[in-house]
Amino acid sequence: MTSSSDSVPRRYIVPDSTRTPLSAFQIDWLPPWAFEYLTPRVFRDGTSVEIEAGPYVGAIPLANGEVLWIVPRAGQASFARMIVVSEGLGQTVRRDIEEEAVMGFEHGPSSLAGVLARPFLRRLRRIEKLSPSPGRELTRQRRASARGAIEPVSTTIAVQRRERLPVVSITWEKTYQTPENRVLGAAATQLLHVGEVPDDFRATAGRWADMVKGKRLRNTELRHVVAALSRGAYSGYRSYYAPALAMARMILSHASIDFVAAHMLASQAMITNVPQLFERYVRRLLSDELAPDGVVGEKIDGGIKARRLFADGTGELLPDVIVSKRGRSLLVADAKYKPGRAPDATDYYQMAVYLKAYKCSKGMLVSPAQAGAAESWATRRRFLDGRELIEVRIALSEPDRAEEFLKTMIRAEVL
Repeated sequence: MTSSSDSVPRRYIVPDSTRTPLSAFQIDWLPPWAFEYLTPRVFRDGTSVEIEAGPYVGAIPLANGEVLWIVPRAGQASFARMIVVSEGLGQTVRRDIEEEAVMGFEHGPSSLAGVLARPFLRRLRRIEKLSPSPGRELTRQRRASARGAIEPVSTTIAVQRRERLPVVSITWEKTYQTPENRVLGAAATQLLHVGEVPDDFRATAGRWADMVKGKRLRNTELRHVVAALSRGAYSGYRSYYAPALAMARMILSHASIDFVAAHMLASQAMITNVPQLFERYVRRLLSDELAPDGVVGEKIDGGIKARRLFADGTGELLPDVIVSKRGRSLLVADAKYKPGRAPDATDYYQMAVYLKAYKCSKGMLVSPAQAGAAESWATRRRFLDGRELIEVRIALSEPDRAEEFLKTMIRAEVL
């Protein structure tokens, strides 16, 4: 399946975690790193290629100038909602994205940049109004007089040589070239590139695009911003940055240009692992719902809290969410990104081991319902040892109802 436009390269559309036949597609168009995210197969007739995509979302620029776009199987609106919730953003951001943007998803998957453009650029104007957050950059300069710290050896040599600017000073200079501002600038550049900037916002987009003009945005800068967004670092006096950064992350996740060629950013850096995103989404929903009652929902990443499979201390057992109160485990939850598919035997075996290791009587498997489903539901099963398993399917196409359903379920089980 393809889509085309006068303003963007032609796109081959492939849903994540599926096999999709593509006609008139050549495997040698794929960059070498693309094989980490998909597996191509040539049909016997040699006229078409089947792409088996992994559980990832993002754009892969092709050697012929077109783009292979892996889209979320659960839908674009659901993908946007998972990002907003998992990054811990508030209701204000949800309104910006959902009231002004999500309606545009009905026009097709290639419209993501377009539906986010106006709310994103409006947020950039808000940042300009409230004042962009500056940083400090270590600068080495030659000067006629001392300022800041001085490099004694270099300065002494320059004085002996009677150079015109003999003092080598090291100072911290104010700069707006921070990772946050440059990520926003990269997203503005992307919108300009694909022709999605409304006329009344072109000047705003141009000012922010200058942040990355002539200086490549490094992958480390992007990872720094995404990690900071995930841990809620943009709060307090910088809270007005969070909505814009969340939207920039979504725009860049679906970049349709080769950022390496544009001297900006490797497209690979913005490929999103959807199961990990779904896991963070579920964990955030559960932990935020239970926190006011003194119940903790957390990820065990290892260390002394982690249980082990083997007596020699190896084989860490790390479920997605452990729900506990005053140190006592109440429930084990695992998020499985398998839209429309039932858990398999390995999911059940894994949960049985988790429950025994963490001494819990209840477990919960949370999965997306089939794409387009309007209702969420749950079923209960019982292991032979008497422990209970609740299988929850949430209809991501109706996120408000799905989230309320999941919150109601978890409260009923642990409170």
